[in-house]
Amino acid sequence: MATLFIILVGLSLIATPIILILCVIVKIIIPFLRGWAGERFVKQQLAKLDQNEYKVLNNLLLPSKGILKTTQIDHVVISKAGIFCIETKAHSGWIYGDANQEY
Repeated sequence: MATLFIILVGLSLIATPIILILCVIVKIIIPFLRGWAGERFVKQQLAKLDQNEYKVLNNLLLPSKGILKTTQIDHVVISKAGIFCIETKAHSGWIYGDANQEY
């Protein structure tokens, strides 16, 4: 009986860090994959626009004077009606902001 207890304790000491590592990986990877899928979906929809009327740029990396050296824009659509910057979010709920907000 004592041997079984020692084996179970040993297994739990091995399994606990593995489970913890898997939880962290899932917590990081799932949002990344959801964001990637959302951007890909929008890119596919924008590709359906008439190429004679619209120029679509995806995943732009631009220099920045902020904390980071660059900033990324998901999609830019250029047309006679204007230039449209599209930031894709694959989250449920509301997104709030106004023209005077810095972040």
